[in-house]
Amino acid sequence: MTDTVELALTLGGMSGHHDQSETQLQYLNMHDATVHCTKGIGIWQWASTDEGIDPDVVLGCAGDVPTMETLAAVQILREWFPDLRMRVVNVVDVMRLQDDRAHPHGLSGKDFGSLFTASTTGHCGALPGAAPEQADRASAVRADPR
Repeated sequence: MTDTVELALTLGGMSGHHDQSETQLQYLNMHDATVHCTKGIGIWQWASTDEGIDPDVVLGCAGDVPTMETLAAVQILREWFPDLRMRVVNVVDVMRLQDDRAHPHGLSGKDFGSLFTASTTGHCGALPGAAPEQADRASAVRADPR
């Protein structure tokens, strides 16, 4: 019998002391949160402005503080650049950013490109724990359409 153990690791988590009675932000209802956490990564349509069209910029985030900062950036960008097409990708399982050939939770080039696009270059500053090769992966998607 083989046992499999999965470890959920929170990166960029809560900073400082938080009392359990404090109100925490909730971005998704229970059903949507369950689906999102099961997938480990996904586009937050409600926070995005790309309407399914290739975005001008993709903002990726993982963890509560980077997510709050990303959503604040979206709000500012909406005010300053109302025509900017933005896509917000939230990451629960940072291993989803890996190539599927390198990690069992990883995404194929096609799936990665459907989130981050093949034409948009990016920066993983709001994705704590993202390795430099993950930051460069968007460029590699163009060469790996599988």
